[in-house]
Amino acid sequence: MKKNKKLFLILIAWLICLSVNAQKTIWTLKECIDTAFKNNISLNIGQLTGQTNKVNLEQSKAAVLPNLNFTDGHNLSSGYSLDPYTYQYTTQNLSVNNAALTSTVTIFNGNLLVNTIRQNKLMYDASMLDVEKQKTILLLI
Repeated sequence: MKKNKKLFLILIAWLICLSVNAQKTIWTLKECIDTAFKNNISLNIGQLTGQTNKVNLEQSKAAVLPNLNFTDGHNLSSGYSLDPYTYQYTTQNLSVNNAALTSTVTIFNGNLLVNTIRQNKLMYDASMLDVEKQKTILLLI
């Protein structure tokens, strides 16, 4: 029993030594920089802001295009009623189908769409420059 306990403790100590030795101790400069960029919260927030600004830019460009919508609706009603002329009870089925095709095109709205595209493009460019600035600052530290 004591022999099994000692063997078990030796095995645990050996596994701990293996896990400690498995960690990398020598890093290259490129690995250090890449890890710093990957784990920096400010840089990640800046990149997410840039992605959001890119989506806003694409949406503002798409707002210039016309849109086309098609809707369809169907209603089926069934009823039991008294016919006022014959005083007989009758069953009636009523089926109604509605369809609509609509389109909107903005002809002129005071250059709002054009200026929105310009603003979103500038915001996207500014956010990308902020990310580059943060990367440069990290490299200088």
